[in-house]
Amino acid sequence: MANPSALAMVQPGADLSGADLSGADLSRANLRGANLRDANLSGATFGNSDYYTDIQSADLTGANLSGAKGLVDFSFSNLTSANLSNANLSIPQYTMYGSVFVKCVLKNANLSGALLAGADFRSASAETINFSSADLRSANLSHFMSRIKTPINSAAFDPKALDFSNAKMGKALLQGSHLEGANFQGANLQGAYANSLTRWPAGFDPKAAGITVHGS
Repeated sequence: MANPSALAMVQPGADLSGADLSGADLSRANLRGANLRDANLSGATFGNSDYYTDIQSADLTGANLSGAKGLVDFSFSNLTSANLSNANLSIPQYTMYGSVFVKCVLKNANLSGALLAGADFRSASAETINFSSADLRSANLSHFMSRIKTPINSAAFDPKALDFSNAKMGKALLQGSHLEGANFQGANLQGAYANSLTRWPAGFDPKAAGITVHGS
């Protein structure tokens, strides 16, 4: 459970590095510009349709957001190496424009419908993740690693393990990404960039999808 003294410090620009905010109700919190490095936000509840949690421009490097849920604005925040395993942040108004997710762990995360334009997912990893209907225009997904355990040619393979269905991915960067199990049905990839190291689902033609492939 969240540390009461940490909850008392919740305010814009607060230094909450390493704080225990697990299971906290942050539905009306304003943490814009806060230092949340290595903080424990697992199971935290963010905003709802009436009020969103403001965590814009915050430092969440190494923070644990596993199991977190709700409406929150992470625009331009740093989530490098953060753990978003099992996070449910799928509300369409969920905003993470320009956020940094470098080396994030996204196992079983639900980011469907999220506004992720310009977000940086370089070298992030996931076994399964839901990006369906997300706005990933100009996002950097280079060297994104999909660590799907079930072999792709197996009858048990889940086509939604890496779900980009109906996502907007124009001008997204996909160089060197492991996307073998991705579902791109209905996705708009026109103008996205990849290279000869990018791995695609069986039968997928990146050039036919409007992707520019360098070094091919």
